[in-house]
Amino acid sequence: MPDAATQVPSMKLQNLVDRTELREIRLQSFTGKILQTPPEELQVSFQPSEPEYSRENGGILVLFTHRLEYSTVVDSNDEPIRVGYIETVHIVELELESGEEPSDESISALIATNVLFMVFPYVRAALHRFPGEFGLPPILLPYLRRDTLGIVLPAVDNKVPGDADSDEPSS
Repeated sequence: MPDAATQVPSMKLQNLVDRTELREIRLQSFTGKILQTPPEELQVSFQPSEPEYSRENGGILVLFTHRLEYSTVVDSNDEPIRVGYIETVHIVELELESGEEPSDESISALIATNVLFMVFPYVRAALHRFPGEFGLPPILLPYLRRDTLGIVLPAVDNKVPGDADSDEPSS
């Protein structure tokens, strides 16, 4: 998904950011299953899915699905044995002001550079809290950082007239 951010001109993305308002972030569903009594030694894998979105009633709805897979290995030569899983689906509702209909590329860039960072604290909290309900050890996901996702935001000229670094004269 970070590729979308590099394909959309920064002005188009900024225009879309300016025209959106966050309505709500909520947990839409939570599922999980324990397939066997969890052993002492567990491996956990974090599996985010590609976000899905739809345009509805002057807004954009985005679904984020994240899954934790718990497994164990009896022998180092064996395949991991599934112990269970936990999956959350969060929905983000954005209100879109009137104007030009955004392209799919612009919406994908908005999700990658903004919406993902809005929803991730909710995902992080849920995936830390819910394993305990299944007798599984809690996990703590790291903070999400743009540089680790390969997202490079375009440089913005923040010079203020009259600053020492500014090329413009002060008035």
